[in-house]
Amino acid sequence: MLPFTPRCSVIANVDARAHLHDQERWRAMMLRQVVMPVRWAGSMRTLAATGRGRLRLIEVGPGTTLANLARRALTDEVPVRSVATPAQVEALAAEWWR
Repeated sequence: MLPFTPRCSVIANVDARAHLHDQERWRAMMLRQVVMPVRWAGSMRTLAATGRGRLRLIEVGPGTTLANLARRALTDEVPVRSVATPAQVEALAAEWWR
């Protein structure tokens, strides 16, 4: 059992579907994630569909590869940003959550 109650689904790149809490299923899913191809475009479409207009994506770290891939897979209506420093995180938070 998890020490908390999950509040949202998680999208698995291995099948590009949204999953609610199921520990046994997630154990198997995590193993598949290691050895199976990533379904990135499908995962992005599922994410956009479940976001219902409230979706914002942030890539945190030194690169921009995932953010660029997300921009290709999503419509221009979904904001996608990359941040690499604490100052950039603070600036983005101030911009997006005024």
